Amino acid sequence: MSSTISKKDCAALVACLGGAVASYQLLKYLYSKQQRNRDDWVPIGRVKTLYIYPIKSCKAKPVFSLHCGYLCATSHENFDRKFLVTDPNGHFFTGRVKPQLILVESDVRDGILYLSYEGEKAQVPLNGIKETNSIIKATLFRDERQDGFDCGEVAAEFFTKVLGEPARLVMHEPGLYTERKITTKEDWWNNNEVPKRTDDKPYTDNTPYMVTTQASLNDLNERLDEKVESVQFRANIIVDGCPAWDEDRWAELRFGDQPTNDAPEMQCYRPCDRCIMTTINPETGVRHQQEPLKSLREFRMPTGRMAGVFKSPIFGDRQCGRDTNPLLSNLCIDVVDEETPNFKCAVFYIF
Repeated sequence: MSSTISKKDCAALVACLGGAVASYQLLKYLYSKQQRNRDDWVPIGRVKTLYIYPIKSCKAKPVFSLHCGYLCATSHENFDRKFLVTDPNGHFFTGRVKPQLILVESDVRDGILYLSYEGEKAQVPLNGIKETNSIIKATLFRDERQDGFDCGEVAAEFFTKVLGEPARLVMHEPGLYTERKITTKEDWWNNNEVPKRTDDKPYTDNTPYMVTTQASLNDLNERLDEKVESVQFRANIIVDGCPAWDEDRWAELRFGDQPTNDAPEMQCYRPCDRCIMTTINPETGVRHQQEPLKSLREFRMPTGRMAGVFKSPIFGDRQCGRDTNPLLSNLCIDVVDEETPNFKCAVFYIF
C-alpha cells in the first residue's frame, strides 16, 4: 500500500475541512441568535411613522406598512428610491441643488407611476420599460456609476418642466451595472461593532434604511427658533418613546409581533452624517440658510475615530436588512444591553 497521499485524497480532505469550517460558522451564528432570544428585552417605545421615497430627492410618501427587504423598503408597488432624475448625460439631479424636486409627489399603482407637481400631472406606464433595453449610465456622488432603464418621454417631459432644463427619469433594476455597493468599515462607529458585509442598493445615498427618533428631534427643536419636522431628515422609520439620542447605542433591530427567530432584522451600520438637504422645508421647497445644520454642529459633531470619517453633524442611523418580513406602524420597541453600555440591540414588537 502506498504511503503517499494522492491529489484526489488531498482534494477530498480540503473539501471536508472547508465543510467543517462552514458548519462551525453556521452553528456559531445559530447559537448566538438563540442566545439573543433568551435575553430579557426591555420596552422603550414604538414606531411612530413609516415613510417611503419612490423617487430620490422627491416628496416623502407616508405609509402604514413597509416590507423590509435586503435591497430596500417596499410598500405595495412602491420601492424606496427606485427612481432617479438625471440630465440627458446621466448625471443625477439632487434636491440639494434643485430643491423643487422635494415637492414632486409620486405613487406607483397598477403598473403606472403617477407624478404630480404644482398642478402638473403625468402618468408613466412602467410595463415594457425594461423590454426597450434603453439604459442610462447614471452617475451619482463621487461620479460613481449605477445604470438604470430610461423611463421614456412622458417622464422626461414632466421633469423637464419641473426643473426648467432637460431631464430624464431612470429606473433601478437589480443586476444592472453598479459601482455603488455598500462595504462596511470598522471606523463607522466608535464603540459599536460594525457588521462586516457587502450589499447592493437602489439609488439610496448609503444604506437601504434610515431610522430617526422623535425624542432626538424634540431635543433639537428645543435649540431652534423655527421647529423642523422629522420628514425633513428623510428617514424610513421614526421611533417614538425612547430617550433622545438613544439611537447612538443601537446595534441591531428586530421587527415582529413576538420574539421569534423568523422576525425580520436589521443591523445598524453607521450614523447618518447630515447635509444641506435637511435645510429644505419639505412643504414649501424653500431652503433655510443655516438651520438645522448650524445647531446640530454645536453638539452633534462626531468624535473619536468617527471624526476621521464624518465631517458633518450626526442625526439618525443608517441600517441594512438581515431578514425580510413586513413591518407595520405603531410597533412596540424593546431593547437589551450587551456587554458594553455602547452596544445594545433594539427589538420591535407589535402590541
